[in-house]
Amino acid sequence: MMNSPEAESSTHSESNDKAAPSTSNVSGQEENVPKSEKSPLKRKSAGPKNAKTKKHKKARVSRSAQLGYTVHQGEDMLLVISNASSQYDGSVWKPQKRRIKKKTVVKGKVKSTQVKKLKTVRAKPKPANNPVTKTEEDTAAFVPQKPVDHRWGQSLPEEVLVNIFNMVVIQDGAVPFLCRVGRVCRLWNAAASSPVLWRKVCVSHCWIASGKKQLPKTEKKIKETFDWLAQNRFSQLRDFSLCHWSKNANYAVEVVSQSCPHLRSLKLSYCTGLTAGAFQILGQHSSSLQSINLQYSEFQVEGLLEYLENHGRQIKQILFTHALKNDRLLAALSRGCCPDLELLEVNTKLDSKNCELSICIHALQTACPKLKTFRMLNVRPLHKTVRSGADSTSGFPLLEELCIATTSYSYMTDKDLLDILFSSTRLRVLDLRGCSRITPPGLATLPCP
Repeated sequence: MMNSPEAESSTHSESNDKAAPSTSNVSGQEENVPKSEKSPLKRKSAGPKNAKTKKHKKARVSRSAQLGYTVHQGEDMLLVISNASSQYDGSVWKPQKRRIKKKTVVKGKVKSTQVKKLKTVRAKPKPANNPVTKTEEDTAAFVPQKPVDHRWGQSLPEEVLVNIFNMVVIQDGAVPFLCRVGRVCRLWNAAASSPVLWRKVCVSHCWIASGKKQLPKTEKKIKETFDWLAQNRFSQLRDFSLCHWSKNANYAVEVVSQSCPHLRSLKLSYCTGLTAGAFQILGQHSSSLQSINLQYSEFQVEGLLEYLENHGRQIKQILFTHALKNDRLLAALSRGCCPDLELLEVNTKLDSKNCELSICIHALQTACPKLKTFRMLNVRPLHKTVRSGADSTSGFPLLEELCIATTSYSYMTDKDLLDILFSSTRLRVLDLRGCSRITPPGLATLPCP
């Protein structure tokens, strides 16, 4: 009877032991469970998610596994080189130890940000058929080499550059070539500023397009540019041409004549607005002027006539377009205002209706005995008087070229041609296009061997 309670207590303890397993058994079971079964248990824990993800990122960074690429830092870029050698054997690039030591100094945070950026670059697809030589070239490009100086143009002597620029100026003109090459470097600017290259300049409508209005700011800029060119570039200017200027042509002629004492030739083509004041300033400052070309331009005839009467002895070439107002120029030449004239050219437009030119050959031969080139283009010369005898005038003894070409009907006959060339034994060029009345026997009588 005394053993019965003890037996009951023992049986009760055994039943409790069977119902609730001991903690020692549980810990032993956890140790035997594999890692794959243990991970899902940890995910269901009540811990904060952010802390768990941070631990996960830190575990990835601290892994000793090698990355699939290698970063090489150059002067201005980062080179990412893959370590995979599945396609080509022996193509894995190994960085130098010195480069690796420099990267170990960088903090871990900076490393992680660089890894993220490089992953985006690595994600871009690369062509599969890249040759091995391309990888070798890329790796060789970052090998430290001596810097190569490609500025060969700055090592040339200035005299050589001036000669090279002069060849281009002869073919294409000084503007805008010299203005552009002067902005390359200081040496080229010094060579392009040489006054020898600015002896022949042609300026067209480069500021505004034809048919558009000119704003006041544009006009001010044009005048300032001309002033600067005259002070810094035009010291040895010889030949100056101005084309298609509807405004500021008068100002340009005044500035050029005042700043260029060596000016010999002035050409105004399709320009308007040239006044008598410009011709006065031209006569006061341009004592070396010898050639005037005013074809297809509008100007005050009175100003040009006054200039020829006062300074006509220095003029050797005159070119103008035939018009009702310009006929007085030919009359002034016939009076002897330009005794040393060597070239005379009178032309008209092809669509001009008024192409009859009244000319006195006898008076012109007397006034211009040194004439070498005489051209009447697209005009029909009408003789006012005909030479009566061969002894009354000397003719054109130095004439070398005569051009009487026209697209319309010409009244030139064999007798009229002989009156012009009866003493021109040096004639080399004769252009008679459109002169249908000239016959072969008439050409045979000319004293032109």
